[in-house]
Amino acid sequence: ELANPSHMRRLGERQRMCSPVPRAGETFQVERLLGFRKSKQHLEFLVCWEGYPIEASSWEPETNISQDLRKSFLSPPRPPTSVLLSHSYIVCSRINHCLKSSPRPQTFALPLSRAVFHHLFPTVDLSKPMHALVVVPVQSLSPEFFPPRHLMYVNSHGQGREVESLSVKHKLRVQPHGFTKKDGVLAEDAPFFVEEVSIHICKSVKIL
Repeated sequence: ELANPSHMRRLGERQRMCSPVPRAGETFQVERLLGFRKSKQHLEFLVCWEGYPIEASSWEPETNISQDLRKSFLSPPRPPTSVLLSHSYIVCSRINHCLKSSPRPQTFALPLSRAVFHHLFPTVDLSKPMHALVVVPVQSLSPEFFPPRHLMYVNSHGQGREVESLSVKHKLRVQPHGFTKKDGVLAEDAPFFVEEVSIHICKSVKIL
């Protein structure tokens, strides 16, 4: 996908680095879209440029981004069912662990791509910027990916807890620089983006 860069975006506290500088009629390759925002009634997309570090990512008007790329970002294609099932199992396992551990509301985060998030929680509108957690009705969750038995915990005495409400938020964060030892010398690793979902659950106590 091609786009024309317009200005630079700084991420974190790293030194500002030059984003692609266009010449007349020149285009640049987009590695991926990272996010979007509304600015003066127009959409802008945060673009990570192929061949440039993440510090060079820039906010670009939607007119600079191809329609296909915008569409696939705002409405991601469905991953294979096997992928959705494996990720939903991880989410359900974490929810069940929270139900066992405490009656209090809990929040946790798990790695999850935008495409998987979109199809596990289809009631969340990804065409709108997510500034806060979004409530997802438990009844709207697909039984294929969230079997009711995985959303509750019952002990041997017939007492347990179930998910009363669930709120989610998909986000992108920058994994900070780290260091790797190579040939006895510490070398700085490049930062990278991590997609994840934050999930907040409230629980109710039930006696069977």
